[in-house]
Amino acid sequence: MTQPIQLSAEKREEEARLCLDRKTQCESDIGFSEYVGRLRNWDIQWRGVIERENAPWDHASQYNPAVTFSRVEDVHALLFGAINNFNFFSLAASGRRDLSADVLRKRAQDWTDLLRWSLQNESNAISFLDRFVHDGLVYGSGYGYLPWLRDNRKIRSEFFVPDEIRSNRKLSDRSLIKRSLVGRIKGELSHKQSDDSHLTTFLDDDGEEKDARIWVDRENPYRPEGEPVLIIERDSLIYNAPRPRNLAPWEIVVPPNARDLQNTAHYWVIDHMTYDEVLSFRDRGIFNAISDDDMGMLEEHAKRTYPGLSPSSTIHDAVDEQRDAEFGLGKLTARTGQLEVIREYAFEDIDGDGYAESIVRFVTSYPKKHILLGRHRLEYLYPHGRRPEFSWHPFKLDYRYAGMGFPELLERAQLEANAFYQSRSDVLEIITKPGGMYDPMSGLAPEEIRYTPGVMVKARDPQRAFHPFAFSVDPGLLFREQSGIELQTERAIGSTDMGLGRGPTRPNAPRTLGGTALMVRQQQLRTNVYLTRLFYGSDEVSGGIQEFLLQYKEMYAALMPEEKEFRAIGTDELRKIQRSDLQGRFDFLIDFGEMQSNPQLQMQNATMRYQYSLNNPLIMQNPEAFWKITIDFLEATGMRNAARVLPSPSGGSHPPMSQDEEFNVLSKGIYVEPLPGDNHGEHLTKIMLLVQNEQQMAQMFSPSEVQLLERHAAKHIEMMNAAAMQQKSQGQIGPQGQAAMAGVRGPQETIASPIETEAGGMEQ
Repeated sequence: MTQPIQLSAEKREEEARLCLDRKTQCESDIGFSEYVGRLRNWDIQWRGVIERENAPWDHASQYNPAVTFSRVEDVHALLFGAINNFNFFSLAASGRRDLSADVLRKRAQDWTDLLRWSLQNESNAISFLDRFVHDGLVYGSGYGYLPWLRDNRKIRSEFFVPDEIRSNRKLSDRSLIKRSLVGRIKGELSHKQSDDSHLTTFLDDDGEEKDARIWVDRENPYRPEGEPVLIIERDSLIYNAPRPRNLAPWEIVVPPNARDLQNTAHYWVIDHMTYDEVLSFRDRGIFNAISDDDMGMLEEHAKRTYPGLSPSSTIHDAVDEQRDAEFGLGKLTARTGQLEVIREYAFEDIDGDGYAESIVRFVTSYPKKHILLGRHRLEYLYPHGRRPEFSWHPFKLDYRYAGMGFPELLERAQLEANAFYQSRSDVLEIITKPGGMYDPMSGLAPEEIRYTPGVMVKARDPQRAFHPFAFSVDPGLLFREQSGIELQTERAIGSTDMGLGRGPTRPNAPRTLGGTALMVRQQQLRTNVYLTRLFYGSDEVSGGIQEFLLQYKEMYAALMPEEKEFRAIGTDELRKIQRSDLQGRFDFLIDFGEMQSNPQLQMQNATMRYQYSLNNPLIMQNPEAFWKITIDFLEATGMRNAARVLPSPSGGSHPPMSQDEEFNVLSKGIYVEPLPGDNHGEHLTKIMLLVQNEQQMAQMFSPSEVQLLERHAAKHIEMMNAAAMQQKSQGQIGPQGQAAMAGVRGPQETIASPIETEAGGMEQ
């Protein structure tokens, strides 16, 4: 935890005031209020609720053809489909040449599997990326923020009491706790506290020892009268991983001349926090500048009923205000009792050494007072040393930071489509409800007549008692004009119905999967541009999903637990990895091919490769190459873990390793299958030498990992005897094999190999 900032109250308030003044001045200079107003209009346009002006009658059509909505959602589906299963990226080693290539490949695969698992199971990054893509398409700028969240909470849970203990009603609470938690209490059990609880150190289900408060509840309303229920209260780690968050474009203020977020002089992020959250940040040392007096004022202001912290509207709230008015769910009202907290990123010389440091500053504005909440060097809060915000833009405008979204590009086309559709609706209503003229006793002045469908207009000539209006316009002309505009929007965006595999009634539409694939590839000439901007961003320094993955990886490398258990996606194998296993430099490899999100194309291409391979002599002469093509084909058909069902013809799923390398992997809880081509005698000799060194053995292997070593040694013996049988030698296991197995299992046990057991067994 950092030390509190040693500044006087006047200097803290002055620093907060200057920060807010810089933000206000930047908003004024760039016209941020007008920009947010445009964002509101594009949001209305995307949702299809543009109000019709100068409607000819009260009930005239207000419908907006879903031109903007359909184009945004089509491209969103294409982009999101390429990244929604995390198979689009992998890692490859790019440094640490002092390590062997095999070790680096293994670490790169570990990183790939760990990140894919964490993104899907820990952080739910699918939801974040979905909105990240969508914000960029609608507003022209999609922003993300990636902090690390460690959430400890005090929880209470019931612990099972064995029947024989629960039925003994004469046991004291202390005796019941000791007998029920045999092996789980790791410290002295205190005497009964004033609240009838006992304090101790408890071994939790996650394997960690924690301070706990334990008591016996004999008045539980859901149990028979007097039956004891054991309750354990302790701290539990609920969440410990990166937590990506979306930022709306109106929640971040970036100077328009910024070339990227990492190097711009200043930018600001607007957040809202409750008083309890501010208090938590202060206790954790993040808000290291706020004084006790300021905390007291904030608490008083936050907890009073009236006037309280009202959700006052600012220039950042135009979009939410519009949505609140239309949906009826007041998002702004829900901010009652919350403080607006400004997070400023800047380069400033805060230590007086003549060099500007990258810092992050937190401020809030209390009525009549500005409060500095905290200030840190960037690398203290974010160990990778990078600013945690990143963005992407589908279109960049004249070297400005903010981009252009699809609604802005299609704004005029949407208005034209609205006009033609609504005019066509008006014409059809007039045709189906024709008006006319009749002869009354008196007439109406022309300025009093406003035509609506079915109206009867007074006429003075009794010779023409009734004449229906004739309408000479063909509504089909309006329909063709509307269709022409929609076709122009397809060309502007680069996403067409035929390119998406739709429109089978159109001329020359593809009728086969191959033809559809060809159309998809042609459309990808445009959509690949959007994908590239989405992944790499448009900044001079990396942005987009690349920056997100890079920060996710670097933050994981710095803050992950010493040991992590996870399961590789698509398998049922539990993996255990340590932070030391992930050291090195790695690059991301990206594949945005259309097959990533199209199972039909995957299967079709895998089938074609398999069929062509059967007639290729080079592949048929290489069993390993043909095996990989076969596995690819089986997995494309939906088969899980095909490599386990059909083992490699080489007999191994990893490159040859020395026994020392195998020790290193086994000690991490990962089983290594020996290869048939290994020098089994040499491997078993090293195993024997290791097990004879009890101190080194205890340092390297836990009891569960010793079982993996035992299984590994037994496999070496099995393969060594199999090789001996091929040479028609039926001898017993060699002395090295027996010694190694005896050392692993213990001096009093001897293990027979599977081959010897089949032959009749050994004397015990």
